[in-house]
Amino acid sequence: MSLMEKADVFDISFIHHLSDAVIFLSHHQNIYSFNPAAEMLSGYLAKEMEGQSITSILPDLVIEDERQIETKEWLHTKDGRMVPVIVTIQSIRHQPESLYCLIVKTASSGSVRKEEDQNYQFLFEYSPNTVFAISLDGKIKDVNKSAEEYTGYSRDMLIHQSFEMLFDEQESKRAASELKKVTNGKLRNWKTYIYDKDGKRKEIGMTAIPVIMDQRVYGVYAIACDMTEVKSTEEMLKKSDTLSIVGQLAASVVHEIRNPLTALKGFIQLLQTRETVNAQKYYQIMFDELNRIEKIVTELLILAKPQVKDYEKKSIEDLLDYVVALLKREAENHNSEIEFQSTGEMPLVECDEDGLKQVFINVVKNALESMEKGGVVRVSCSSDDKDVMIAIEDEGCGIPEEDIKKIGKPFYTTKDKGTGLGLMISQQIIKKHKGTFQIKSKKGKGTTVQITLPVA
Repeated sequence: MSLMEKADVFDISFIHHLSDAVIFLSHHQNIYSFNPAAEMLSGYLAKEMEGQSITSILPDLVIEDERQIETKEWLHTKDGRMVPVIVTIQSIRHQPESLYCLIVKTASSGSVRKEEDQNYQFLFEYSPNTVFAISLDGKIKDVNKSAEEYTGYSRDMLIHQSFEMLFDEQESKRAASELKKVTNGKLRNWKTYIYDKDGKRKEIGMTAIPVIMDQRVYGVYAIACDMTEVKSTEEMLKKSDTLSIVGQLAASVVHEIRNPLTALKGFIQLLQTRETVNAQKYYQIMFDELNRIEKIVTELLILAKPQVKDYEKKSIEDLLDYVVALLKREAENHNSEIEFQSTGEMPLVECDEDGLKQVFINVVKNALESMEKGGVVRVSCSSDDKDVMIAIEDEGCGIPEEDIKKIGKPFYTTKDKGTGLGLMISQQIIKKHKGTFQIKSKKGKGTTVQITLPVA
């Protein structure tokens, strides 16, 4: 028996006059009747739905027995919306097979979401973070207790006020711009600052998320995280890192400085006891040892120098141009040359300019010193969407594979007069910039230092 023949046997014409959406299903839960109210609710025409499974519009609906039941569901409409509905299912005994009658009512008044809303309200109210509920026109609809405590304003003082009241003129424009992006369904994060009731400026990290129901944005939740505590934690971690480095250096520093001091002491005693000794040659040795101590102390002071807090956007090409020009004369003294190549205009990098110059100078000088017979140091830079990549390649003696892992450790060096601190400092600077520092080398075939830095 076809669906239309089944409909003729069982008179259901009355459903076309009902205001509620009514859907009749076959025993196999396929649709064979769909009244005008159901068409209006779903957006589908009856002829489109005839013979389709009910799960095409109510995908989570389960009909397990013949009892009358009521269930809360999400109706998937033709235009892609999800509508909360209450479905009453009634089994109708009809020969030769039972049928099902579904009465579908919208639950937009909150029946489906009541429990969810209560959960969200609990999370909103008792969140340890400062939370603002904002309407699409930028007005504050609600705030939680943390927001009252953090801003100093009571809930009544904030409700219906513009969210921009918490910012100065410049930051309010930025907040408005960010909220506009959120109302288009995009989550946004940015650093800013607000002013509390007493006019105190507070630095915060702001996260704004869209409130979406039925595939529509109804508002925004703005969550503020106080940056004072975050910065304090970062400072503690930096101090911890510094103390860790100092601990690693302590024994090595004592050893490295004690050696030249012992030599100096011995030569002074020699000069005191032997007036006829040729002092001039000892003066040069003493001068060299003092220079070595000065170099170690200077590099240690660089390592202990307070970290730059405010980075600036700079061109890596400009920094490398500066370093290449600076070391051109030194390259000539080593019977070498430096070639610089860029693949095009590079994106800017947020950085400590002097710190990166120091890194590039250290690496290029090492490259020049590794080429005893002269050669070419090739400096290149390229970029992708995320990083700027710098490569510094020499034609020097190379580094044995087993020694590469030791590079960067305090006072490990392959140079006669080196301290080993230069590359250690360079690696620390790149790490602070959230970049990477890699060394690739083969004995007798030269070395390549690869540095990556995140795009600003």
